[in-house]
Amino acid sequence: MGHGPGSASRELPIHVTEDGRVFVHVGSRFVETSMGDLERILDRLATEGGSILYSRDDPAEPPDATALEVMELVAGHRLPMRLTVGPPDETTDADL
Repeated sequence: MGHGPGSASRELPIHVTEDGRVFVHVGSRFVETSMGDLERILDRLATEGGSILYSRDDPAEPPDATALEVMELVAGHRLPMRLTVGPPDETTDADL
């Protein structure tokens, strides 16, 4: 469950598309991010005691290189992670 702004702990939704793009939920929408920016976001989230809500396109298929890289980044930061099946919810403004 997510927490409000300024909370010591929050859950960050991350979505990986089948074409290898990575999106994070910022404010009220998903925005595309680079791996470098994602690493900085995860650094900050780890110091805040946050967690990850992870989803990707076609979860029944084996993960691609980008999905594996995201999982490795999350694991490297020792962040708790929940997996969700299906596309991000209706708060999405980006064309995922």
